[in-house]
Amino acid sequence: MSGATERTALLGVQSRGEPTPLPLPLSPWCPSGLLASPDDGSPRNSLLGTARGTDTVLIQDALDSEGNAVKDNKEIYISCCDALGLGCMVTRAFVDFGLRIVSCDFSTDGRYCFIMFKVEPTPSPTSKKVEKDWGLLRESLVSICPADSLGALYYKPKFPKAHKAQFYHIVTVKCEDRAGLINWLMSNFWRYSMTIHRLKCVTTSDGEAVDEFYVSDSRPESKESAFENVDNMGALIESIKKNLDATVTTATIQDEYDTSIRRTRRLSYGNVATIFERHSERSFASQSFNSTCTRVSDSLLGSPAKFTDFADAMYSSEAIDRYCTASVEVDNSTSTENTILRCVCPDRKGVLYDFFRLLSDVRLKASYGRIATSSSMSEALLFVKDGKNGGQIQNEQAQDRLKDLIYSVIARPFQLQLEASPIRDCMELRVVAPVDASGRGRPRVIYDVTTALSCLDVHIHEAEMYVTGKLEEINQTETHVFHIKAGRKDLFESDAFKEAIYERVFCELMGVMKTKRNTLVSHYPREAQKKLTRLCPCMRWLTS
Repeated sequence: MSGATERTALLGVQSRGEPTPLPLPLSPWCPSGLLASPDDGSPRNSLLGTARGTDTVLIQDALDSEGNAVKDNKEIYISCCDALGLGCMVTRAFVDFGLRIVSCDFSTDGRYCFIMFKVEPTPSPTSKKVEKDWGLLRESLVSICPADSLGALYYKPKFPKAHKAQFYHIVTVKCEDRAGLINWLMSNFWRYSMTIHRLKCVTTSDGEAVDEFYVSDSRPESKESAFENVDNMGALIESIKKNLDATVTTATIQDEYDTSIRRTRRLSYGNVATIFERHSERSFASQSFNSTCTRVSDSLLGSPAKFTDFADAMYSSEAIDRYCTASVEVDNSTSTENTILRCVCPDRKGVLYDFFRLLSDVRLKASYGRIATSSSMSEALLFVKDGKNGGQIQNEQAQDRLKDLIYSVIARPFQLQLEASPIRDCMELRVVAPVDASGRGRPRVIYDVTTALSCLDVHIHEAEMYVTGKLEEINQTETHVFHIKAGRKDLFESDAFKEAIYERVFCELMGVMKTKRNTLVSHYPREAQKKLTRLCPCMRWLTS
C-alpha cells in the first residue's frame, strides 16, 4: 500500500482507485466533483483545470447541500511549493482579514502541497460588518506562497533591495482627540495594506492626540516597481487628512534594520543548535496536567522535538488560570512514518493560527491533515514530522511536553492584565502575546482592543506597542499597553466596571461572549441555533 493510500485508509476515507500522486497536486480528500472532467463547463469541475495552470490561489463561492451559493462563504484552494511555517502564515492571513476557518483539508509530500479551506467572516457583536476584499486576500495569499521549495519559509518584505527604504515610514498624526480614534486609524492602515511594527500614542493636556506609527507596505511587489506603493502611502495620508482634519507628517526609515523595526529573519539551524547548546542547562516548570519541574536534558535535546524546549519555557513562564479546555492526543501507533496529533477544543478566533504557529515554532512539519468545526467545537487531526530530521517523535518526555504546549497555546494565547496606571485617573490595560518564529506578532490585537473599548464609556489616553526579547533566543513577545480613562472619574472605583472592561476586551480578543449563565461560549452559533434564529428571531433568548 502506498503512502497516500495508507493515510487515506487510516482516516476512514475510501480510496478512489489508484492513489493520486501529490505533484498533480491533489489532496486525498478532494471532493469527487473536482475529479470530473472540466468539459461539462461546471465551475466546480473546472477548478483543478485552472489550478494546474497559473492559479496558485483560487477563491470561489461556497455551496450548500442543495448547490446554492452561500453568502459571504468562500472556498479557497492553494496549490504551491511547501515550506516550513506555511500553515502558520496562511491562517494568520485569515485572522488578519477577519475570517473564520470552517474546514480545511491539506496534503503535502514535503515539496508540493495542496490546501483547501472553507471560510466565513468572523462574527462579532461589537465590530461592524465590513465587506471583504477577496482580491486583496488572494494577492496576500499568493505573496505568502513560496515560489520554490528551497529553504524554510519565513516572512520578509518581497521588494527589490534598491527600493526597500521607500517602504518603511514613520507616520505621525496630530488631531483633536476623540473616541475611537486609534480604532479608526488601525482600520485605515489595514485598508491600505500597511503593517504596523510599533506605535506610540499620547494625548496632550489641551486634548490633542499625537499618534506615531512605524509602518511598512505589506502589499506584494508591484511589477511597476515602487510607483504604486508610493501612491498607496499618499492615498493613506489623504484619507487621514480628509476624515480627521489632521496634520500628517511622514519620515522615511533609511535603514531596514533600524532598532525601531522588528527584525524578521529566521535563524539557520546551525545558529539555533549553538543557542540550544549554550542554554542546555536552563530549567523551567513544565505546565502539564500533573505540573512537575523538569530540566532540559541531553536526551530531549537530541530528540526530533528539541525545539519544544524554548517554546515551553516561554508559554510556561507564569501560572495563570486556564480559561479554555482542550483534549490533546499524540499517537505513534497508527502511522509508521508520522506522529498523529489530535486536538479538540471550543472554536474561537484564531485557534487554528495558534495551533499552526506552535507547530512552526517547534519545527514540526504537517504532512496531512483535516480540520473541521461543528457545534462551536473545532477538531484538528494532523500527521506531523520533525522539520529537520523527519520521522516520529519517539521520546515520551517530548510527547508530553508537546501536549502541554498545544494545551497552553489554545488555553491562553495571550496574557491580559488590568491594573493601576502611573498616569493620574487612568488604568493600564496590557496585552502580551508571543511573536512567532517568523518575527510576526499576533494579528488584530490593537484593533480588537480598541473595538472593545469603543463600546464602553472609556477612551485611550496613551498607547504603545513594542517587542521585547531576542529572536535568536526564541523568546520574543509583543506587548501592547493602553492607558485608559473613563468618562467619569468615579467609574474606576467600581470593581464591577473594571471587570466589565476586562471581560469585554477578553471576549473580543478570543471571539467569545458571556451568557446569562455566566459562562463563555463561542460567537459562532451552532447549526441548530442558526435554524432556530431563521425560523423565529424573537426566540434567540432560548439559546443564551
